[in-house]
Amino acid sequence: MKNIIRLVSLLFLVPAFLFSQPGISAVPFLQIGPSAGLGAYMAANSVLPTDDTFGFYYNPAQLGVFSRNNNFSAQFYPVKMKWLPAFNFSDLYFTSKALNAGYVFKDMFEEMDVNVGVGYIRTFLNLGENVLTDDNGNVVGTFDSHESYDAFSIGFGFEYFARFSFGYTYKTIISDLIPSNIVVGNEIISGKAEAISHDFGMMVGLPILKDHLRNFDNAVFIDDNISLFSNAYWGYAVTNSGDFVRYGKNDQADPLPKKAQIGLG
Repeated sequence: MKNIIRLVSLLFLVPAFLFSQPGISAVPFLQIGPSAGLGAYMAANSVLPTDDTFGFYYNPAQLGVFSRNNNFSAQFYPVKMKWLPAFNFSDLYFTSKALNAGYVFKDMFEEMDVNVGVGYIRTFLNLGENVLTDDNGNVVGTFDSHESYDAFSIGFGFEYFARFSFGYTYKTIISDLIPSNIVVGNEIISGKAEAISHDFGMMVGLPILKDHLRNFDNAVFIDDNISLFSNAYWGYAVTNSGDFVRYGKNDQADPLPKKAQIGLG
């Protein structure tokens, strides 16, 4: 009987599925996950609930989960993370910080609570100092390259038999690769672009067992090593949806790294 229960438990460990668009996109740094801990879960962050402050980067609906039990959290990199350290470029680094706030509105709709969360992420990728040369290869100057985004997100959740969470994120993106108005041959090149993207997400927590097993920490223990959690989760997220990125020329544009994720946990 114990082996049968273990087998049934394993059936709920379903991996998340990723559907992405092949090809080349602009500003691929948007796909760098800011949380080292959540990065280990890969696509599972689109479906499994978390209180991590960076959680809404992977699915904006995570704010609808966060705000159910939390009022405020902050997370940041205490030091700049070296980017591509194997190449020994000391001026390449990545850094990010995030803030979350949440509140529960009691009995907002006929004795049903509604929790609302807001979040902010600031991510910066420094691409270091570069050398500017003329047509003959002579150094005529230097310039710094960097890319960054600011993400503003809102999410809400409620419980009506199941737990529902929804979220939306608005990102402003800056890509500053080379100085503006550089002349290459007979052509003027612009190396700076600005763009806006949108993230959408939803999550549903389904009560397989009653979620009021407080004495068991929301789980049924089968033995010392195995426990069956009391909820199943479904999640869906679309990230980096928006217009094309243009570096100065309207007829030359690249798409954002749009991605859709769906999962069951």
